[in-house]
Amino acid sequence: MRAEKVIYNLQSTNVAIVSVVPTSRMYAGLIPIGATYPALCYNLVSSFDETAIGLTTMKSRSRIQVTAVATSYSAVKALADKIRVACNLKRGTFNNVVTDSVIMDNIGADYRDDETGVFYSTVDFNIVHNR
Repeated sequence: MRAEKVIYNLQSTNVAIVSVVPTSRMYAGLIPIGATYPALCYNLVSSFDETAIGLTTMKSRSRIQVTAVATSYSAVKALADKIRVACNLKRGTFNNVVTDSVIMDNIGADYRDDETGVFYSTVDFNIVHNR
């Protein structure tokens, strides 16, 4: 849960994101059916503990996927870009988690749900943090 706390903190304290997506529409896991858009969610993809001789603090390397959701292609792309800027190339202590690095891994494919008229875009981050 530590990596998720890092990503939530970086997003929820970023003025550019919060001006578009209030914290009440930032979800851990899935975005609920009937949610108001734009919204975003974040999910743990994978995590493992790093081991090394002489390591004095246990480190974890986690991959988090953030999904942006909006009602137009241009809006979802703008939100995904705000997420990238807010989270990429960061280090420090976020939500009480000592973090060595948050680095963007990739930008995923874009999706559209024709039934609901909702657009999706994903951004993945690798996070190295204290366990």
